Amino acid sequence: MARLTLTLLGGFSGRLDSGLPLILPTRKSQGLLAFLAGVTHPRDKLAALLWGEMPRRDGRARLRQAVFAIRRALADVSPALVLEGDTVALDRETAAKLRREMGLEHPSLHRGG
Repeated sequence: MARLTLTLLGGFSGRLDSGLPLILPTRKSQGLLAFLAGVTHPRDKLAALLWGEMPRRDGRARLRQAVFAIRRALADVSPALVLEGDTVALDRETAAKLRREMGLEHPSLHRGG
């Protein structure tokens, strides 16, 4: 499986292990991917967070577009996004790797060390 590296400090950038940059079409798509690096979220919560100024239906439509763009950009990191019922998340392996790279989690904490 291909690796994904995100840099969030100083602006968003993403890179696949092939060296190719991760291109997402909007800042909200970038924000959505960064937000999903932490935990699973209900779709309504994500739509309200990113498109709260819009009617719920329009926000959900924008969320679908952003999820589609992320899935297309992460095609080599498949299955990077997990859509189950009414939730959206990064797959566990990708999310854990990103949390470690961002300094949010240390691998030794999970090994008892």
